[in-house]
Amino acid sequence: LAIWQPMPALRNLWALCVLQAVASLSLVEKDTVYVAATIPAPEFVVPPLLPTLRSIAEAQNWVRVHGSTRIELLPGIHELTSPLILEDKDNGVTWAAHSSAAPSIVSGGRDVTGWTPCGASSLMCAPVTFENAQPRHLYVAGRRVPRGITSASVTEQFAKPISVDPDKYVVDGVKSGASGWNSANADAVEMVYTAQGSPWTESRCTVQNVTAGANGTVLVYMKQPCFATVQKKPCDQSTHTPAHIENTGIADLAPGQWFLDKSTTPPQIVYNPLPGEDVASERVVMPVLETLVDSKGLESVTFTDIVWEYATWSRPNTGLGYVEQQSGALVDRPGTQCIDYEWHPMPSNVVFQDASSVTFKGCTFRHLGAGALQFSGAAHQNSVLMSLFYDVSGTSVQIGEYDTFNETDPAKQAIGNTVAYSLITDVATEYHGNAGIQVGYSKETDIVGNTIANISYSGISIGWGWAREPITYAGNNSIINNRLANFKLQLPYPGASLGDGGGIYALGPQPGSVMNANWLSNMGAGRGGGAIYPDEGSAYWLISDNIFTNASFCADDCEWLHIWTSSIHNITTKDCFTDTTTMRNDGTNTPVTNTTLLPKGGPYTHGEEEIMMASGCGSFCPAVPPEFEY
Repeated sequence: LAIWQPMPALRNLWALCVLQAVASLSLVEKDTVYVAATIPAPEFVVPPLLPTLRSIAEAQNWVRVHGSTRIELLPGIHELTSPLILEDKDNGVTWAAHSSAAPSIVSGGRDVTGWTPCGASSLMCAPVTFENAQPRHLYVAGRRVPRGITSASVTEQFAKPISVDPDKYVVDGVKSGASGWNSANADAVEMVYTAQGSPWTESRCTVQNVTAGANGTVLVYMKQPCFATVQKKPCDQSTHTPAHIENTGIADLAPGQWFLDKSTTPPQIVYNPLPGEDVASERVVMPVLETLVDSKGLESVTFTDIVWEYATWSRPNTGLGYVEQQSGALVDRPGTQCIDYEWHPMPSNVVFQDASSVTFKGCTFRHLGAGALQFSGAAHQNSVLMSLFYDVSGTSVQIGEYDTFNETDPAKQAIGNTVAYSLITDVATEYHGNAGIQVGYSKETDIVGNTIANISYSGISIGWGWAREPITYAGNNSIINNRLANFKLQLPYPGASLGDGGGIYALGPQPGSVMNANWLSNMGAGRGGGAIYPDEGSAYWLISDNIFTNASFCADDCEWLHIWTSSIHNITTKDCFTDTTTMRNDGTNTPVTNTTLLPKGGPYTHGEEEIMMASGCGSFCPAVPPEFEY
């Protein structure tokens, strides 16, 4: 009996067809789609018969057509060429890292190569060989590289200009250095108004252009409406006085700083290496995408063990700029009235609008140029669990809106969201007025068992509206068993020194809400705030069994509790522990009882040690690079 076999010339093609058929069947039968990395992890060997798709976009389309419910990203870097857009047709899918052998990374960055010596001293230059280069963010060997800043004497020329109006500064052309700013790069020079107008904010506006004036002066026109807005800011918090000026040019680069030079063709990245650093042998990345994930109306989707990294944010370089009212809330137009529902949260690089039952578990968010993760609009039952956030320009997690105080429809409210057992460190590294976790109007939000450390402003900020909105839907929120360390730090550039704020900060009435068994330590400064700070209009909180230690770390006389005005009302504070007696209580019906004064440095013998041990993410804490430890 003769058995047909393919001719030798067809044998390989026949085998390939069989393998492809098996692969397709495997994709369907296993209900799991595997995605190959753009840059595979060298330590991970792909199993020879593992069927893989070439990109995240291809996997998403496959799942939409074939109904698979799980997408696994193979170890390595998955470069996005555009944001991952998730819609209701993507509901019910789990996105996960494939292996613990090496991380699965979703990146919006591009590698910078071709470094050569250039200019004076030790400067190194590399051409921009990709689209969407930007002048804000660059990373060398995973280190966020700051931009150059001017000397204090140059900044003084703008802090005390010859004249200023809503359009421009008029300054001495030589003393200000502005006469030497390259015309191709002047529009990226940035005035930074740290703690100006209000001690808790840091607005930013960029230059439009520079023209010569009379008698050796220079007219520095600023982008609009940013500059007009920062000079006519809500609640009488106006300023025109920069604390420092960034990104003025190559001459101001100290070691470890960079500049995007647009005067060359193609544009080039100029870097002043650290002593002994060989930038040509390091991985250098410039983020080019502003959004990694953009989703609307998603339900029942889980992301597990994925790293999200390298994204930027361009608004501060535009006419709108970055005019901050509080906690990253943005103001878009001039006006002095306190209309808090017109301000809106700064965006994040991973955004979910009107999401329900979306879960992030064991994920890492790092090297991001806006906020990290945002649940906006009608956010219902979303969770962030056992995840790691570090090296983020803004907040780690933003929940809820600032304009929904009168929303009565539960379908349009933020309800039942959770951030738990996560490690949040070194966030708000660029937009320093952001808090570690930020929540607007919300109901039944649980912030539980997180460790939040190394931050310039508040650790947790929850609520909105001050005393201007006496009735809102917010309530039944819980802040429990969190560990907050090294907050409100007073740091030089590229850090900041801000005032007000607190370890746990609240606004507006939130009936049925609790702050319980949190441990706060190492507050950098008071400057108008406190470790636990229910601000204007705060009401109906139970604050109990919280601990504040190492008050001597504080640069001034820090308060463990800051209730400063009569609009704060109907709050009960009891059974707390502190190693300072300094506090303020000028609220209405805000009793403080059974406070235990602790010895500085211990020993702790009143039951507080048990609360300390239970606070923070503990054994759930993900590992963090040593430079971001607290």
